[in-house]
Amino acid sequence: MGIFGDDGGSRALIFGLDAFLVLHVVLHRALRNHAENRFRSAFPWCLILGAGACGAADLTFSLLG
Repeated sequence: MGIFGDDGGSRALIFGLDAFLVLHVVLHRALRNHAENRFRSAFPWCLILGAGACGAADLTFSLLG
């Protein structure tokens, strides 16, 4: 039994969150030179890249295992 009920719903939620985290990094990278971008310091980039790396790792392990 998953954390959010049946295992299917929990897996779908986690898969969607992992995909969002990876896409979030891609969008931040693509829009880094936008005029309204305020993520210039290292701290928010560490959070964004760290979350994306965790999402990518979790997606990789769940798809391979």
